Amino acid sequence: MKKYLVIISLIFTYINFSQTIDKVYFLTPDIGWISYSTTNYFSFDLYKTTDGGLSWNFQITGGFHDIEFVNDSVGYIVGPKILKTINGGNTWEVISGSEFYRVSFSDENNGVILERRRVFKTTNGGDTWINLIEPGYELYDAWSHDSNNISIVSARISVKKTTNGGSTWFEQYLPSEHGLSSIFYIDSLTGFVSSASDGTIPGVVIGSIFKTTDGGYSWHEKLKSLSLWKVFFINNLVGFAQLGFKTTDAGENWMEIDIPSEESFYYFFLDCNNGFAIAKNNYFAKSTDCGETWIQYPFNVNTTSAKKLINPFIFSLGQNYPNPFNPSTKIKYTLPKQGLVTIKVYDVLGKEISQLVNEEKPSGEYEVEFDGRKLSSGIYYYKIQAGEFVQTKKMVLMK
Repeated sequence: MKKYLVIISLIFTYINFSQTIDKVYFLTPDIGWISYSTTNYFSFDLYKTTDGGLSWNFQITGGFHDIEFVNDSVGYIVGPKILKTINGGNTWEVISGSEFYRVSFSDENNGVILERRRVFKTTNGGDTWINLIEPGYELYDAWSHDSNNISIVSARISVKKTTNGGSTWFEQYLPSEHGLSSIFYIDSLTGFVSSASDGTIPGVVIGSIFKTTDGGYSWHEKLKSLSLWKVFFINNLVGFAQLGFKTTDAGENWMEIDIPSEESFYYFFLDCNNGFAIAKNNYFAKSTDCGETWIQYPFNVNTTSAKKLINPFIFSLGQNYPNPFNPSTKIKYTLPKQGLVTIKVYDVLGKEISQLVNEEKPSGEYEVEFDGRKLSSGIYYYKIQAGEFVQTKKMVLMK
């Protein structure tokens, strides 16, 4: 089963607002990450622990919204950029540069990521991404079963699912009072979604947990309570609903459990013996009995201990913008190391039309403009070569 990040999208006030924890994720009982800010709620960095949360060391600067590992080596982070690790999170590499909010992989190759209103799919481990759908409303979470079966939940109180890789979708509306906030499947047929509002109406039931046993074609409400922002399972029977609920019979019945602090916001379970929670009063807590009891530890963060373990650039060639264009368009590209770079433009017959770049370039991000005012309307191709990296893309001149 996929290890899953627990996130709650709440705006809250700290006793010390300058220290803010946004999310927590563990890969093993010793190795985990938090998104943590020492300045304000809107500026986060990634911190890593190798001792089970007793101490945390700075790893990467920048805010991050979601993190998921598909095995002990390969993992992904989404935020202002998509990051990938192939060594268990020791180092991270940028594989795309755009703002994303959720990530879900079924294996090393097949996964989906969410922008606010768009869904992208990869079938090659993030080397390329396909825009699957733009429904025109807010998207909150996604689940990748495999390359063909993908589910998303949205502000429209609906679960949208494809069984053919995104060619067609069906939408199932749920009897919820508020938008759906998370989705989790324990097998191909049995899944759960949660719903919650912003909690602005005290004492009003505003959250629900729904269950499907037919792959998402029908859903049945199993729990109603305040603030059910996240649902996740650690095996086929035991699951948790954020905050403070647990099931031991595959979501048929839910019981309240103690949380380590009234000020807790995030917890994560690898299994029943390894539960982790972050409290806003700067305490870190562990559970070894499936959340029944918790032991608190001081929250020790070393903000200056580690260098930035990230290569900010990869070889990439962006799609020209605008496209179609008239008369000019811009092309972005990135280089992870210094070397000779050429970018040439060709017509549909393969004849070279223009050479845009032909020089030695250091590592970095670049942009070049192509002017087509002397050319006729039609399809053209631009090609980059930088060392062994070669890529060609299509653009359309429309006068």
